[in-house]
Amino acid sequence: MIAIIDYGVGNLFSLRSSLTHLGLEAVVTADAQTIRKADRLILPGVGAFADAMAKLEATGLVSVIKEESQKKPLLGICLGMQLLFEKSYEYGEHEGLGFVKGEVCPLEPDLADKSLKVPQIGWNALHIVKDDPLFKYIREGEYVYYVHSYYGKNFVKTIVNAGKKFGKLEVVNDQCGNPTNAVDLAHEILQLCVTHEYGLYHCTGEGICSWYDFAAEIIRLSGVDATVAPCTSEEYKAKHPDSADRPKWSALDNRMLRCTVGNDVRDWKDALACFFTHWDGDNGMKD
Repeated sequence: MIAIIDYGVGNLFSLRSSLTHLGLEAVVTADAQTIRKADRLILPGVGAFADAMAKLEATGLVSVIKEESQKKPLLGICLGMQLLFEKSYEYGEHEGLGFVKGEVCPLEPDLADKSLKVPQIGWNALHIVKDDPLFKYIREGEYVYYVHSYYGKNFVKTIVNAGKKFGKLEVVNDQCGNPTNAVDLAHEILQLCVTHEYGLYHCTGEGICSWYDFAAEIIRLSGVDATVAPCTSEEYKAKHPDSADRPKWSALDNRMLRCTVGNDVRDWKDALACFFTHWDGDNGMKD
């Protein structure tokens, strides 16, 4: 059963009707127990990031969603997908759920071609730059409809752009985790889904490092003329009092994932090096 999370934002009837048309059992719910019993979760959303996040928090379901997303697939649709990121800069700076490392930023400042219109509205042909199971039923050149003026930027691109802009970065060196490539994450989740196995899985890359280590390697591989200086969490908080508090140890053991799907996730350094071999700076990803 698929639980469509109802927090007062989104076209819930159309989404449920689409799933019913596909022969799938789906329920629109704001009940925590129903969400816990579901096999899959969908977080829809329409409107502004801050308003949606406030409504989601008002339901008291944030902790339930965070807990259940560790056990079962969670799909974010439209604004619901944006809420999965760490933060958004839509009409200010707002904290998200933090499931996806990165930020939701306005399109216009980052467009290399300033003649392009924002909001970006209309049909566009897809250009698939890398084979992935996510595109199994999608063909090169197929058209999809876009209505957006914001997009998700990952930590790598954020650090590169900050290095270009400021020349010197201060990054905390006492907060550690497992940097994980988004393509690797999607691939492992898909492999996990088809096993029909249940349990708690940590879909993370191999290797543990601090945010400073990660940022320093990003700058090195990017070739940007910038320096990265380490600082403690306390020093960073003193300079940026409005910054979010983060745990000093968020590294997770992916042993159960590896045993279930039968393969190792790439080490973060290998995944990062691969990212830069396919990245063409301001022009995006290479073929």
